[in-house]
Amino acid sequence: MNDEPSQAAIARAFGLAKSRITAMKKQGMPVHSIEAAQAWREARQSIARRKPAPRSLTLAPNDLPSPASLELGVSHDEARTRREVAEASMAEMKEAEMRGKYLIKTEVDSAVFEIGRAMRDGLTNCARRIAADVAGLSKAEDCEAVIDREHRALLESMAHRITAKLGAPSAATGA
Repeated sequence: MNDEPSQAAIARAFGLAKSRITAMKKQGMPVHSIEAAQAWREARQSIARRKPAPRSLTLAPNDLPSPASLELGVSHDEARTRREVAEASMAEMKEAEMRGKYLIKTEVDSAVFEIGRAMRDGLTNCARRIAADVAGLSKAEDCEAVIDREHRALLESMAHRITAKLGAPSAATGA
């Protein structure tokens, strides 16, 4: 009989979705025991993002937790440490945002949607714009040169839009 827990059992023990356990298994998490999986997770998570260990992993069968620890789930020192680490992480993120290292997700999503829509419209209209130029050409190489020139102009326009909207480094600067 196999004493190894199922991935579903590990997911229940950690309070996670079974798909998350599958993803962590692909990253190298051992699944032969819940304790080994917990040790693997703790070694890879920052203390601020770590969920408290499930009660089944931290209590011996005969241990009786105090009522206060049941309510909070963690010790005062653990809670204070987690709070301080979280506050430090928030301060670092605010500083990085002020320095321009972080972008606001909704603004990026909006800009990417707008740029993607412009790219779609440009490619859709590309055939209409170059049809007359290509119609009189007899060699495939000449047609290819016209089409290539149009596509490169469209891609360069998109690169300039990305730079203008998101502040990304332009290809012209070599960055």
